[in-house]
Amino acid sequence: MQNAENTKINNNLLHLLLKTGAVAHQDIEVVSLNAGTVLVEPQTRNQHAYFPSNAMVSYFHVLEDGSTVQVAAIGNEGCIGVGTLIGGQSPLLRAVVLGSGEAYRLTLPAVQHAYSSSPVATTIFLKYFQALMMQIGQISVCHRKHTVSEQLCRWLLQWSDRAGNNKITVTQEMTANMLGVRREGITQVIASLRQEGIIDTARGSICIVNRPALIGKSCECYSAIRKEYRRLLTQQDNEPER
Repeated sequence: MQNAENTKINNNLLHLLLKTGAVAHQDIEVVSLNAGTVLVEPQTRNQHAYFPSNAMVSYFHVLEDGSTVQVAAIGNEGCIGVGTLIGGQSPLLRAVVLGSGEAYRLTLPAVQHAYSSSPVATTIFLKYFQALMMQIGQISVCHRKHTVSEQLCRWLLQWSDRAGNNKITVTQEMTANMLGVRREGITQVIASLRQEGIIDTARGSICIVNRPALIGKSCECYSAIRKEYRRLLTQQDNEPER
């Protein structure tokens, strides 16, 4: 763990908040996040907010039987653990680290102060929540309407964007669980994408080799989510797709 006072901030949301002056570098810690770590648990008060740098975190809805469904992916565009800013008494979703990496950590009181003391920071957070809700809704549609192949391509692209890396450390079983589909279906799609030269695989990892082709194989959800985050939280509205 280290202080982030002399660290270049690799998180879009936190970078915007720093520019408002509502958040100070000395309040930020750089922490390591290990895959499998639960950052937020439903109905449990958390003490910190996390802004991933190159880690990948997913929000899950937890069903009564203990099973989970992924509803959103969070990386260097957003944050985890700030739902109470808009009136929630405790979290409704579980946040779990999928891909190890670093994150910037602030105490929840520091984030709450930034939210309440700066109208500009308030607007930034509200825009982020809007983008997050759009992502949750779009992924719900994706699970119902699009093929396993389209969902997998969208998910790989989202992970790559948020972790800032074309190499994705993930097993096929984990991937199947994320998408709520059978592992056999994931295995078939991965084999097809590898045969087409779009991805490469090694034990426990997938590497994106041909990103434009993967975008072409993805459903409309990837582009829709990406454009909404850019529209609300960056000045890159007109930037072409990578």
